[in-house]
Amino acid sequence: KVPVKKGEDGEVIVSRLIKSILDLKPDFFLTINHLGFDQEGVLTSFFKSIEMPVASWYVDSPEIIVKAFDKNVSPYTSVFVWDKGYLNNVKSMGFDEVLYLPLATDEEVFRPIKKQKRVKGYECDVGFVGSSMVEPTDRWMSMVKEGQHPMIDRLAEKLHTSRRPFETILTREDKDMVGCLEAKERMDIEAAVIWKATLLYRLSCIRRLKGFDVRVRGDDGWKSLLNGDYRLGAPLHYYRELPLFYNACKINFNATSLQMMEAVNQRVFDVPACGGFILTDHQAAIEELFDVGKEVITFKDKDEIPGFAKYYLSNPAARETIAGKGRERVLKEHTYKNRIERIIRVMRERYEKG
Repeated sequence: KVPVKKGEDGEVIVSRLIKSILDLKPDFFLTINHLGFDQEGVLTSFFKSIEMPVASWYVDSPEIIVKAFDKNVSPYTSVFVWDKGYLNNVKSMGFDEVLYLPLATDEEVFRPIKKQKRVKGYECDVGFVGSSMVEPTDRWMSMVKEGQHPMIDRLAEKLHTSRRPFETILTREDKDMVGCLEAKERMDIEAAVIWKATLLYRLSCIRRLKGFDVRVRGDDGWKSLLNGDYRLGAPLHYYRELPLFYNACKINFNATSLQMMEAVNQRVFDVPACGGFILTDHQAAIEELFDVGKEVITFKDKDEIPGFAKYYLSNPAARETIAGKGRERVLKEHTYKNRIERIIRVMRERYEKG
């Protein structure tokens, strides 16, 4: 493990890496979201010079992170993406090997908790944990020119009702305008649209649950979006509190960020690992990860949300059966151990052949 501080100079990181490589003699270097790699490509050049293989597992949009930084492209880097929708785009950046690797869970953290006193205070019929997206939306909007805000608002309205690639929602005029910008500016506009659209999407989903006993845990942005019809609470500590919440909720609700075109997010693995019941939007990838209808329940239209919530709140035995089968699937196929073993197999096959 090589510690990296945000904004740290690439040459400083390289010097630290040289010592670690000499000490440990690793077969390859693993990074998440290209963390530690600099915009100038100093670290990438170093690894290339010593022919050190790198595996980078993206658990966020690779386009927003590296698309504008082409100096990090290298034949010694294998990229794993959480969403199949990014495969072709990342390959087009110049990477030789790009593979699909979905998210997973830590089954030692997310597990059933039998002591009821530990989950006391978290109980509710329907629980949602997640960002309102108010802060990231404001942050990205501040990074683009004010004259571009109306276009971003218009594109976000279009995107939040139909999950699809950013390019497909652009009009001819939008493409002409965006095409004249520097790569970093284009990425900032795309990020602003995605986060604003996710805000609108999540808000519209939560509003479908009005009238139920709903508890929303997240940032203060929810206070500006929701009124007194919902119980709002502070963010939960990922390791200490989140497993308790997932265990306490009768229904754990999920609305996937729009940066994920096909993939499912962390919640879809963590909730079943706790033995909890999850109601989530229907992403294309979920069909190959779970037996939908038997291990997880999905909605394809937001208007289906109230009906599913009412039915499964009235049928606790069905909830428990589905949650149990979901947990079995996660423990068998969707732990971090499964994913790391996959990365090791891929890297071994690629470089042993070489």
